[in-house]
Amino acid sequence: MVRQRQVRSGSRHCPTRKDRIISIKGRHCVSHKYTAVLIKHRKSPIKNMDIFEFIRSWNLDKNPTTPRTFKKREVDLLLEDIEALYTSPAEPKIGSLNPGIRDGLDLFSSQPQRRLDSLSVPILLSKRVWLPDPVFSAIAPSAASVWEKMPDSGSTYFTNAPVIHTGWKHVAQIPASQRKDALRTIFSVAIPRLLKLEQLVQCGAIGFYSWERLVEDDLPKFQETAMTLKESGLVDKVGTAYPQHDYSLGTRLSGIRITIQDDHPVTGAKAGTPLWISEKMPILVYGLLNALTSDRLASRFEPSLPGDRIVYDFVRSNGKSYTDKPSQDNFLQLPALDAAVWEDVVAIRKDSELLDRFREMLAELSIAESSLAAEAIRGGLKDLAKELNADKALLKRTGSSTLNFLLAILGGTLVGGYTGNLASGALTTAMSAGIPYLKDLAVTAFGGQARETKLRYEVVTRILHRF
Repeated sequence: MVRQRQVRSGSRHCPTRKDRIISIKGRHCVSHKYTAVLIKHRKSPIKNMDIFEFIRSWNLDKNPTTPRTFKKREVDLLLEDIEALYTSPAEPKIGSLNPGIRDGLDLFSSQPQRRLDSLSVPILLSKRVWLPDPVFSAIAPSAASVWEKMPDSGSTYFTNAPVIHTGWKHVAQIPASQRKDALRTIFSVAIPRLLKLEQLVQCGAIGFYSWERLVEDDLPKFQETAMTLKESGLVDKVGTAYPQHDYSLGTRLSGIRITIQDDHPVTGAKAGTPLWISEKMPILVYGLLNALTSDRLASRFEPSLPGDRIVYDFVRSNGKSYTDKPSQDNFLQLPALDAAVWEDVVAIRKDSELLDRFREMLAELSIAESSLAAEAIRGGLKDLAKELNADKALLKRTGSSTLNFLLAILGGTLVGGYTGNLASGALTTAMSAGIPYLKDLAVTAFGGQARETKLRYEVVTRILHRF
C-alpha cells in the first residue's frame, strides 16, 4: 500500500523530509516536486521488485495514459530501478502457456495486431499465461544489450546476410535528449494495459518474465546452433510450409506478405504467387528463443502464427523433423470461451471446476510417463469437453457458440529430440542423435520420470475456428 502524508491546503508549513517521502516496503522515493530529496536520501531498489511495484514507486499509475515528463536525473534513477526486476529466474509452471515473445510484446505495442481480450481462452485453459514484460524490454539497460544482437534489430551478430529489420529502438538507442519523450510514449501505451491485467497476475493466471534475462547467457551457443540448423536439408521445407506472412521474423517483427505483383510469362508465375525470404536465420533464431523460454518456463508453446510453431518443432527436434498440418482428428469442440466478457474471465476461472480439471489434465499430459498414459489423458480431455459443452453456468457467460480446440501430441521429447509419434501426421520423421546445445536444452523443470529421462510430450494446442 502506498501512503503519503497530506499537507493542509493553503498551509504555509514547509514539508519535512518525512512529509515528502513515500514509503514502499521500506524503500524511499518521492514525487517529482522533491527530486532533490530523492537523489540525496534515496535507498537501493528493492530486490525482486515486480513490475507493478515499479509502476507505483514512480507514480506511473497516476494518469497512466498521460504520464508526466521526467527530469534527466530522474530518468537515470528510473533506469537503475528497472534493473531490479527479474533478478531471480521465473518459477516454472507445468501446465502453463507461452504465446511467444513477439506475440506477447505485440499486445503492448502502439499498433497491436491482437487485443488483450484475445488472452481469455489461454487464461481459462492454462495454469498460467506467460508474457514478456514490455516495459523492462523497452527501457532496461540489460535488455538493450540482448536486443542489439537480434536479427530484427539490424545486427550482424547471427548473420552478415542482409535481413529485414524493424525501425523499433530500445530507449538506450535513442539520443539522451529524446529519452524523456520516449519514456512517456512507452509508459502511456504499455502501463494502462499492464494495470488492466494486474488482477489476473494476482490470481496467478498471468505471469510476466524478462525474455532477455532468460536468454542472455545462451546467445553465444545460439550462434553455433543456428548455423548448424541452417545447414539442415529440411530448413527450406520448414521455412516455406506456410506463406511468408505466417512466420515471425524476430521478437519485434511479424510476418510479411510477399507475392509476385504481375504475371511473369517467362517463368509462368502468376500475379499473387507467394514468395519467401531466402535467408532463414531470423526465423531460426526466433525459434531458438521460443524453445529456450518455453523450456525455462515449463510451458507449452502456442503462437498465433503457424509458421512459428513449425520452426519451434524443427528446433526442438535438433533440425531432424518438422510438423505437418494438424489432422482433423485432433480437434476438441469447446464452448466459445472467447465470447465471455473480459470482466467475467477472472470469475469463470475461479468458479468453473470443470475448467480447473481441464487445466490439470493438460498439465498432466505434458509429463505423461508413457504413450498409453498420454492417450488415456487425451481421452479424458475429450470426455471433459463434452461436460463443458453441457455446463449451463458456463454457457450463460459464453453463449451457444462453440470453438475448435486443436489438441495434438508430438511424441516424447527425449534429450532435446522427438521420439515416437502419437498424433496422426504429427511428425514427418523421427530422430535419435542431435545438436549438443539442444540436448542440454531438455527440460529440467519437469518432475518424476521427466526429470530423470528428459522425457516430455510436446502438447500442441490452438484455437482454430469458432462457430
